[in-house]
Amino acid sequence: NMLLLIFGMMAGPFVLNGWVVVAMLARVTVERSVPAVASAGAYFSVEITLKNDKRFLSSRLVEVRDQIQGHSGTQEATVTFVRVGPAEARTSEYQLRIARRGRYTFGPIRISSQFPLGIGERGHTLPIEHEIIIHPAIGRLLPGWSRREREMAEAVQETNARLGIFDDEFHGIREYRSGDNPRAIHWRSSARQGQLMVKEHQQHRQSDLTVLLDLFQTQEFTPELQETAISLAATLCVQQTRHTASGMYRLGIAGRKTECLEVSGSTRFREAALKALAICETAPRAELSSLLLTICQGAIAANQRFVLITPRPEAARLLSEAIARDNLRNEIQLTSRLMILPARAEALREVFADFASDQE
Repeated sequence: NMLLLIFGMMAGPFVLNGWVVVAMLARVTVERSVPAVASAGAYFSVEITLKNDKRFLSSRLVEVRDQIQGHSGTQEATVTFVRVGPAEARTSEYQLRIARRGRYTFGPIRISSQFPLGIGERGHTLPIEHEIIIHPAIGRLLPGWSRREREMAEAVQETNARLGIFDDEFHGIREYRSGDNPRAIHWRSSARQGQLMVKEHQQHRQSDLTVLLDLFQTQEFTPELQETAISLAATLCVQQTRHTASGMYRLGIAGRKTECLEVSGSTRFREAALKALAICETAPRAELSSLLLTICQGAIAANQRFVLITPRPEAARLLSEAIARDNLRNEIQLTSRLMILPARAEALREVFADFASDQE
């Protein structure tokens, strides 16, 4: 039958191709290696390993498609293995760049092949999933920030001198000199020596900066400004860990969740702070009052300083003053040590250059 013969000749290649593809994908496994963390806007590598557990038959032209799901939707990456011999494994990789911070999921993986004729594709899906945390991009602090920080440090020193607060190590007793703080006079030694004597202190650590981030959701606080504010907070946290390898570091976030991190050790704090900033979210009821109350009720060191990045600077100032008045013990310490930085484009551009600005 001529029609049957023609049909067989046309269908034969499809049947052959399908049978070979099934053989190519039989006893084939896939493994994925993903870094635990990466930075927004930076490229990182994802390794794909294809194992062929067949004893005699090679797997050829096997295509592995990986899915990445997160804030920006679903992306797809493809890796093709030309040939993996019997009982062999081959590893390849693809480069990925994720522009926005957050939590992303890899998977599932689909493997397929069109070998040998390329006229039909067959494959199956493997439920292999991994998670990665994309940290906020670390930007660059501008001279405007250095000026503001220096002014705040000078204000803290003046407040300490006026209140007679010392947080440095006691060094010894010496004679009173013109300009010394009268509050530092050691009266017992003065009576014994017959002249004024003062306590001398020796500075033993650098000034600390506690970063506070308010993620109050408003129309003016656009997604672009949100990411810039979060990147600035991340940059300040990283900068703190570059000064010393030990000590106590702090970060406060008021958003969908209110978090107060207090971690000892620069490496541990950097990891914890960047993770918290990577997954934080804005909220219409961000509890800034709870965050400020926790700060005000805690112990404030003599050289402690605070910077609050907020889209509602005036409301934040009034709130901080009200909370400080209700906690008289730390009223002056909080109000004189708090720098409020508006999360607005013009204010942020004065002190910070983010990743996008550097790229331009």
